[in-house]
Amino acid sequence: MNFQSIAKLLVATLILYFLSYKQEIKAQNSNQAWQWWQESPQHSKFVGVGLKQFIENSISKSFSAPIIIAVLDTGLDTAHAIIQPYLWRNKKEISNNGKDDDQNGYTDDVAGWNFLGGTSQNLIYAQPEAVREYVRLKTKMENSDVSLSKSEQILWQEIESKYQRDKGANEKKLKEYRETLFQYQQVDETLTTVTRLLLNHFKDSIISYHQIKEWNPVNDSLSTAKAISISIMEAVDTSLPILAIKKEFENAIQELKTTVSNYEIAVSLYNTDINFRQAIGDDANNWSTNYGNNQLKDENGHGTSVAGIICVGIDACYRHGIKPNITIMPVRIVPSGGDEYDKDVANGIRYAVDNGAKIINLSFGKYYSPNVKWVEEAISYGVTKGVLFVHAAGNEGFDLDVKNHFPVPPSSATNNWIEVGASGKTADENLLASFSNYGRKTVDVFAPGVELLCPAPNMQWQISQGTSLAAPIVSLCAALLWAQQPNATANQIKSMLVSKVNTYQTHVFVPKAKKNFKFNQLSKKGGVINIAQR
Repeated sequence: MNFQSIAKLLVATLILYFLSYKQEIKAQNSNQAWQWWQESPQHSKFVGVGLKQFIENSISKSFSAPIIIAVLDTGLDTAHAIIQPYLWRNKKEISNNGKDDDQNGYTDDVAGWNFLGGTSQNLIYAQPEAVREYVRLKTKMENSDVSLSKSEQILWQEIESKYQRDKGANEKKLKEYRETLFQYQQVDETLTTVTRLLLNHFKDSIISYHQIKEWNPVNDSLSTAKAISISIMEAVDTSLPILAIKKEFENAIQELKTTVSNYEIAVSLYNTDINFRQAIGDDANNWSTNYGNNQLKDENGHGTSVAGIICVGIDACYRHGIKPNITIMPVRIVPSGGDEYDKDVANGIRYAVDNGAKIINLSFGKYYSPNVKWVEEAISYGVTKGVLFVHAAGNEGFDLDVKNHFPVPPSSATNNWIEVGASGKTADENLLASFSNYGRKTVDVFAPGVELLCPAPNMQWQISQGTSLAAPIVSLCAALLWAQQPNATANQIKSMLVSKVNTYQTHVFVPKAKKNFKFNQLSKKGGVINIAQR
């Protein structure tokens, strides 16, 4: 390959990297990304929930009521420094003695329970519910003694189409990312050679644009290295040393490797011959309760971020002089890939209720629920015990007035249920998070859901987004109100909380609908939670 071809490929690939990744890097390094959701729009440019102002207004108030928030999710890094102080503990259970001391059916559940656990291994991945339904209906069709009902025939047409479409889309993405990774690796080989030549000459770990520009190479190899370096730095950023560009490019390759791995997993989840449930050793379609183990490790990181952002809020309260007695109960029911099973959702809810949870955070969802009655019965059970449910609306940009995003509360439970969409940082055309589901009759409120700094496993932090993070912010706000008013009911806390909103008539674009809406038309309350409102 001649110099012009090498330079063209290098520059094109590096520009692609800096366009797709550099903005994320800037966001992570920006002070604005640090807990902006705690601000109030009355005191800053951010449309946060007013936690800072709430804390200032509550210095002299009592937070006497202990509130347990159960986080039903992918597990939890219980050792994370921001999370560990606020973990719920089952005081009736003696740690690791191999006995069910409190006789609740779950041995050694000192800090929560894992409904995705078996005796010797844990379920990490599961198929999407659409795949499981595809297998069920296909098996039924192939049985000559059984015929599909009319409703099942309609569902089969939808499911079969979705299965083929989604399977093909994942395979296509995997192929594209593999090709991109290969291209990046090829470019990296040349970039490695160039930077080695530069280091041999300059003996300097900086190697700035001006150093290279003023350099007079003594041979053709060094002249080529200079020309390629100048082309790259002028196309990308002349203020960055060439080795910094190289390092960031290496980081991009690592991220691409992770993405390829994720799509390899996604493709494998459409393999209809695999029974992932074997790891647990039960049948997801036969009701039972006493299964699982006490291993709460978060293989995915989702549960750690969801629970962690609640703990960030609790920690902010303690750092500013108020001490709410709020603890987090982790219940592992969500696989690291694929969809949760209805059986585990129902059992997770019942476990949380029976162990004293006042608020149950549900930052997950799916669009098919074959055993929906089990889940509805568990929700109804929670309502009878005075529990408040907070559910993430989902991230597909759908109108939930016309499409169910399970779990969905039975009609008797709506007063104990808050459906939460994700909002953006500023009160402009970006106020709606572009991915967020919405629904004027279905979604109660919005809460911050973009560019949020969250705890991640292994003591890490990361910038994340999603309705999955908007929901726990609402759970935190509900817990703070409840801690102040211990005699309130779940219904009263919901009414109190959803009345504390800033409403906006700002026009926002809804991608799935391909049209603009006023923001106040996208939820029941028409706005974003602001706990500081009086």
